[in-house]
Amino acid sequence: MGMFFTLFLKLCKEKHLKPDSELLERLPRNDTLLLDLSHMSICADMCGILGKALSFDETINELRFSDCMICPEGMQAILHGLASNTSVRKLNLKGNQIRGNTVESLGYMLRNNNCLTSICLEWNDLGILETPFIVFCDGLQANCNLRRLDIRNNQVTHHGAKQLAEALSSNKTLQVIESSLQCNQKLQLMKTNCKHKTHILCKQYRHLESENKKQVLNLMDKLSCTQGYLNHEKRNSGHQLMQLKETLKEKNQAFNELFSKFTETDTQLTLMKEKSSSQEECIKKLQEQLSGLKAQFQKELHQEREEFRNKEKNLVKDLSKASSKSIQLECKLSDSETKCHALQEQVYELKEHIACLHSEIELKEAQNKDMLEQKRNEFNEKIKQFEGIQKKEQLQQKESWENLETNLRNQIQKSEQSRLALEEDVASLKTANIALRVKAEEDIAILKAGIKTDNDLRYEQLQNKIFLIESSKEDFKKQWETSQQQLNDMNNKLARKETEKEAETGKYKMEINQLHSKLDAEAQIQRELKNKLLEMEQKLSEHDNIYKVMMKKHEVELASLHEQLRTKGSQLNCLCDEVTQRAQSLQSAVSITRTSLS
Repeated sequence: MGMFFTLFLKLCKEKHLKPDSELLERLPRNDTLLLDLSHMSICADMCGILGKALSFDETINELRFSDCMICPEGMQAILHGLASNTSVRKLNLKGNQIRGNTVESLGYMLRNNNCLTSICLEWNDLGILETPFIVFCDGLQANCNLRRLDIRNNQVTHHGAKQLAEALSSNKTLQVIESSLQCNQKLQLMKTNCKHKTHILCKQYRHLESENKKQVLNLMDKLSCTQGYLNHEKRNSGHQLMQLKETLKEKNQAFNELFSKFTETDTQLTLMKEKSSSQEECIKKLQEQLSGLKAQFQKELHQEREEFRNKEKNLVKDLSKASSKSIQLECKLSDSETKCHALQEQVYELKEHIACLHSEIELKEAQNKDMLEQKRNEFNEKIKQFEGIQKKEQLQQKESWENLETNLRNQIQKSEQSRLALEEDVASLKTANIALRVKAEEDIAILKAGIKTDNDLRYEQLQNKIFLIESSKEDFKKQWETSQQQLNDMNNKLARKETEKEAETGKYKMEINQLHSKLDAEAQIQRELKNKLLEMEQKLSEHDNIYKVMMKKHEVELASLHEQLRTKGSQLNCLCDEVTQRAQSLQSAVSITRTSLS
């Protein structure tokens, strides 16, 4: 791993930033002399880390940041790091829109850096503002190690060129002037080549115009021929259409006669249908009476079912009340059990407290014995007095502890008595709950028996009603069968008349279909003629469209060529003017330097 790469990663970790994968790929992994980050978008935070890494690095000799479009804050951070760098010899900052405060920081870097020998600042905006450009010129004047400086296409004004000339008077940068003069020669060659190409394009345009005119004349001749042919065919088709119209009038008269006969037969059919509809109405009345009887029967069944459901709901409510009472009793049981548990926990806590007190007493006795054994040799005479005092204290302590134990035992006995009383209450509550459940079950059994007897009686009544309804239904069926026989007779008569009518209408339809087939044949002939006319018109329109498209393409190509020529000419003129002005200013600067040297 290279020194610069490890330094960059360490700075990223310190600032808690994740570097881009592309940037990591471009960074040198070994101690190489070149760092190329051209044509890459770098954020301001990454530029700050790169600037810090460059300020400490001693391995990289050449830096390339061309066409990165770095923001002003990021560029200032990089230049600030380069101000204290001691290894970079070549720096390329082409196409980064350096302007304003960044130009001032560039001047600060040139003033403080003593190792750079070549800087490329082409295609930037150094000369837009005068005050930052003055700081840049001061930095150039202070730097004594630069050998190559490229400031082409930086919008340097005349005032800026004078300041640059004054700065260059104390710096050897003749190579820059030579490179700019070479650029003027290249631009002149480009201008001559463009003029030669415009001359060739004009010749090609004239040749294309002549060919297009010839094609237009040929197309016009073809269009005149096709129009004459179309007029001749239109006259023939008009004559044929007149003949077809006369035949259609004759056939329409015959069709009207057949239609009058068809209407007479329709009136007879409507009369027969009216008679059948009256019979159908009688049948519907009988069906309505049946539906009324069914509805009454269904209503009675629905009422009985609702009464049965209401009784069931009342029984369910009684059961829910009994269950709620049992739940309340169970809740009381659970409360009493919780109280018992709480009392038991208090007893356990008291026992633990007594054990802790015993342990403390034993510890104190052990401590006292140790103290006595240590001081027996020193204070043999005073032991007797202290022993008497200690015995009295021990007796007092024992009496106090005995009193505590008796009190605690009394409390335990009381808690056990209360627990026994609660257990007796719980047992009595359980017996009462069981008795209530037995009573509720007996009541439910009695109610179920009563409901069963009521249901049996109602079932017998309903069966009797169903028997009566079925007997009335048989009588109604006999009447229904007689009416259906009458309807069948009427339908047979109608079917015979309809067959006769269909035979007559079939004859008329055959004649009408023959007439339609003839008319369809004539209409197809007319359609074929119309299709031919449409095809001819489409061909003509296609020829016109192709010709118009070709003309538009040629016009667009010519317009684009003219615009390209104009833009290139304007660009060349602007470049020539700028280069001549800069060459004059630089030549003046060179003359000033030569005079100063001489």
